Amino acid sequence: MGKSCIFRYNARKTKKKLEREAKVILDRLGLIERTDRVKNFSGGMKRRLNLAINLIMDTEVLFLDEVTAGLDPQSQHTVWELLRELKNNHQTIILTTHDMNEAETLSDRVLILDEGKIIADGTSESLKERFCEENTLEIVSDQKMIIQELIKQIESLDFVKNIVNDNDLKISIFFAGGIKNLVKILHQEIYSDLGEIKELNLRQSTLEDVFLILARRRLNQ
Repeated sequence: MGKSCIFRYNARKTKKKLEREAKVILDRLGLIERTDRVKNFSGGMKRRLNLAINLIMDTEVLFLDEVTAGLDPQSQHTVWELLRELKNNHQTIILTTHDMNEAETLSDRVLILDEGKIIADGTSESLKERFCEENTLEIVSDQKMIIQELIKQIESLDFVKNIVNDNDLKISIFFAGGIKNLVKILHQEIYSDLGEIKELNLRQSTLEDVFLILARRRLNQ
């Protein structure tokens, strides 16, 4: 298998060094035992092999297209771990993907394209704050007084968009912004005794929500 990963010429490395590095990368990607049987590879294995070839080249900018498509969850996370290591070593990576979770997990900057045109550009957090109006925090208590007092404490906060009193012991708080605003809610005086709060359930906006919002806008134009 190592031979398949070094067929491209790299003037900065000797053949022996390339072979050593190829073996390390193939081992990380679970391909080291698949010696010289590329023609029998599944689609997912071929994608891992293609990634190995790109990694061994050690280029300044690494271009990857749908790098984890067709991979099982374990292989996907192995690839993510490798890409994080490259990022930590200041490797520039341009990754195209339809997997919004992958984009949110790996990317420092996200560009969303529609018919070849950029329709959104920013970090995952900035895009969520820009396009997603609300996150939801659900709070359950065993005391009516706690719920009532909590509503009084937070209903005047400018980033709280709505409060739904599902019943006397449960409320849903719809708020704009990200984790910073959530922290403000959690630091209200009512939380001085967390023993009175039975449940906190957070549903945060995701990059997939951003994509769906933008897709609906385009369809309605």
